[in-house]
Amino acid sequence: MHQEIHSNAETASTRRLISVIIPCYDRANLISETLNSVLTQTYMNWECIVVDDGSTDGTQDIVDNFVSRDNRFRLIRRDRVPRGAPTCRNIGVEHSKGHYLLFLDSDDILIATCLEARIKNAMENPDNNFWVFKTAQFNNTPGDSKATWNVLNKKTDDLQRFILQDAPWCTMGPLWLKQSVMKIAGFDESAICWQDWEFHIRALLILDKYWKASDDVVDSYYRNNEMNKGNAISKHQRDLSHIIFRVNLFHKIFFKVTALDRRREIYDAFGVLFYRLFLELNRHNDKTQMKNLLKVVKSISIYSCTELFLMWLLTVKIKSKTIDLYQHHKVFMFLGRKNPHVFDNHTNSTFLSK
Repeated sequence: MHQEIHSNAETASTRRLISVIIPCYDRANLISETLNSVLTQTYMNWECIVVDDGSTDGTQDIVDNFVSRDNRFRLIRRDRVPRGAPTCRNIGVEHSKGHYLLFLDSDDILIATCLEARIKNAMENPDNNFWVFKTAQFNNTPGDSKATWNVLNKKTDDLQRFILQDAPWCTMGPLWLKQSVMKIAGFDESAICWQDWEFHIRALLILDKYWKASDDVVDSYYRNNEMNKGNAISKHQRDLSHIIFRVNLFHKIFFKVTALDRRREIYDAFGVLFYRLFLELNRHNDKTQMKNLLKVVKSISIYSCTELFLMWLLTVKIKSKTIDLYQHHKVFMFLGRKNPHVFDNHTNSTFLSK
């Protein structure tokens, strides 16, 4: 009888265990702040799995010190290729014991009540695959900036916002059911950039239920200091190889999304994303890749041939300085958007929402 009661208690405890997963590489100057923000949580039922990506600056020694102080910390060294945050996060998931997962970057901060508030909201709003919470930005100390990651709740739906690169939340924003992360097969380990973007789009396509907090309460802080991002993706965002990768990912994601969601707004969002990539390639003066991107977009009928020609003329030949990336709707109006033919090759118009 006692054994049965103890077993049931352990099961209930495990169901409320939160696994905080942190990929890291050469973060000796910052990771203590991040781990201390986990250590000081008011909610005690957590484990913190740090997956090191081959640090050479003493990061592993710092994490080992936390492991020796509190056995809820674990250090795992990446044991397979490729290197990078997606692989490290997936390794963390494979080693996790929690019913819930939280992905935290190695330079970001949780406020002391973060896990307590998240588990409370998860318990009060069951039958969801994940729960999303508000994140603020900081430079050196939480609270030193008034900026937030983004407005969490807008009229535009979240899938459309992600495609438009208006991401409502960042990596640490959601609390996940582990089984939900397993259902979508975790992070794409081949991705060299836009890993979070692709992961969240896939989640929104596959997982039908999630809950979002209000915009009133912040429970985590994203470090907005590029110098401290070290080897983070943001350092390489404008590298041509990354832009080319994004172009290929754009093509792949387009078919994944539109196979399941054929609303007019989704196609328009992909048009905006295409134009963003087109401008980035133009800044690098890579005419070959620009032509390849135009061919891709023509093949999926987001734009007509006339529109693509005008866009090429306006951007490349005339090199208009009046085109602002965030004023794309004016450009589309100039090009004669929106066109009924855009959808002819994909679906009958009766299936499209107005």
